[in-house]
Amino acid sequence: MRRSKDGCVTCRIRRVKCDETRPRCRRCDTANRECGGYPTGRMPRRRLVELLGSSASPTSDLPLALAASPAEVAYFDLFRQVTASSTLFDSEFWQRDLLQLTHSEPAIWHATVAVGALQAGWQVELRGAESDESTKDAVMHYGKALALARNIDCPEKAAALSLILMATTNMLGRWSESQLHILASLRMPAHQDTAVRMDFQAMSYSDSESPYPYDKTSAVTDLDRILLDTAQEITTIREAGSRMFAVMRAYFLLDESMVTGELAQGPFLTRYEAFLRNLCAWERCMERFNEGKDESQLAETLSLRLYHALLRLFVRTGSLGPETRFDDCLGYFEYIIRLATALQEASPLSGKLSLEPGLIIPLYTIVHRCRHSSLRHHALGILQGLNNIEGNWRSAPAARVAARVVAIEEDGLAPSTVLSIDHAQPWVPWRAWSRVDFELPSSASPADVLVPEGNRVRDVCPMADLEARRMDLRMLMCSTNGVDPYGSVREEVVYF
Repeated sequence: MRRSKDGCVTCRIRRVKCDETRPRCRRCDTANRECGGYPTGRMPRRRLVELLGSSASPTSDLPLALAASPAEVAYFDLFRQVTASSTLFDSEFWQRDLLQLTHSEPAIWHATVAVGALQAGWQVELRGAESDESTKDAVMHYGKALALARNIDCPEKAAALSLILMATTNMLGRWSESQLHILASLRMPAHQDTAVRMDFQAMSYSDSESPYPYDKTSAVTDLDRILLDTAQEITTIREAGSRMFAVMRAYFLLDESMVTGELAQGPFLTRYEAFLRNLCAWERCMERFNEGKDESQLAETLSLRLYHALLRLFVRTGSLGPETRFDDCLGYFEYIIRLATALQEASPLSGKLSLEPGLIIPLYTIVHRCRHSSLRHHALGILQGLNNIEGNWRSAPAARVAARVVAIEEDGLAPSTVLSIDHAQPWVPWRAWSRVDFELPSSASPADVLVPEGNRVRDVCPMADLEARRMDLRMLMCSTNGVDPYGSVREEVVYF
C-alpha cells in the first residue's frame, strides 16, 4: 500500500502508513509516540529535521551536519535515548564516549544509526505491528559505515567503530562478521572494558556455522597479565564489573585451552591457580567496597552478584565429567534464580534491547544444566517472560531451545511438585565464596533429580535463521558407556 504524502511528521520519518487522524494520528497514540502533527503543503527535508527536534526529547547535541535524512536523526535519537541506556551494567562507552565520537566520525555515525534502526524495528516487532523498513535501513547504514571505515586513522575511533559494528552484526545474525569486529576491537587498547563484556557474550553463544574462534582471541589476549592483575582496590561499581568480566573471560579462555589440550597439565595448573587467586582477591575487594553500603535494591550490584554466582558455578563443576556433576549444585541454581528475580523487581528488564550481557545467559544455563524439574521450570518461566534481545542472545529462541531440552530430558517423567523458593534469604557475603568448606544451601534435594545421565543433552549446537525465525539444532546426548564423551545426536528444529 502506498504511503500518503500527507501523513503526520512522525509516520513520514518512520516511513510507515499514517491513518491521518487529526490532531494526532492513532498509530502514534497506539505506539505511545509523540505525534509530530501535520504540516501544510510540501515540507523541505531541513524543516522535517527541525520538526523532529521539537516533537521529540531535547536533542541539541545531535550531529545534524552528518545526517543525510530526517530518518537518520530519528534513529540516532532512539539509540541515544533508549538503546545506549539499556545495558545491565552502566557503560560510559555507550552512553557518552560513542555518542561524542559520532560528532566527528561519519563511519561511527552510520553504525550508530544502524543500531537505532534495528531498535526501531524491534519496537515494531514487540507490538506485533506490521513490518517497516528499518532493517533495510540498518543494513544500508552498516554498509556505509564499513565503506567509511578505511578513512579512520585514530585507534580510539577504530576500536569504537569495531564495537558498534559488532553490535549491529549481532542483531542482524551475521555471526562471522561479528567475530571479525570483536577481534579488531581486542587488538586495540581503547574501550577494552566494553570489548571484554561483548567478547564474553560471544563466547557464550556459538553458532554452528561460525564457531567462536578461541584460537584467534587467545592469540590477541595477554592471559598472564589478566590473571596476575590482583592488586587494585575497587572504587566504583563500574570498575568492579570490568574486573569481574575480565576474570570471567580469562576463565573461559583458560578452560578451553585445557579441553583442547593446547596447554600441558603443568602450565595449565599454574595459570588456574593464578585465576583462583585473582578471583578470591576480587571477592575480598568487593567485601571492602560494599562495607556499610545498602545494596538490597542496587540493580548493578545484583547484576554483579548474578554473574559472579554463575562464574562460581562454572568453577565448581568444571568442563569435564558426567552431567550428573551439576546435581550437587542445586544451591547455586536456586541462588541464581533468586538473584534474577530480585533484579527483575529492582529494574524490570522485560521487553528490552541491550547490546551487552543480561539475564538470558544465566537463565538459559540454569534451564539446561539444572535437572531438578521444579527449579529449572522456575528459571524457564522467567526466561519465557523476558522477550529481550541481549547482544547475540534473544530470549524467544533461547526459551524455545531450553524448553525443547527440558521436554527431551523429562520425557516420560511424572510432573514435579512446585518448590517454594525463599526470596527473603540474605545474599552470600563476598568473603564466604573462597572458603574451602563453602556450600550454598538449597530448598531442593538431589534425590529429586530423576533424569538419568543417558537421557541428558550435553551440548546444543544451534544454527539460527533470524529472518525465518528458525533454529536448527544438533543436540549431543550424553554417553551411556562412561567412556565416550558423547552419545547419540538428535536433530531438532524450533521456531520462535
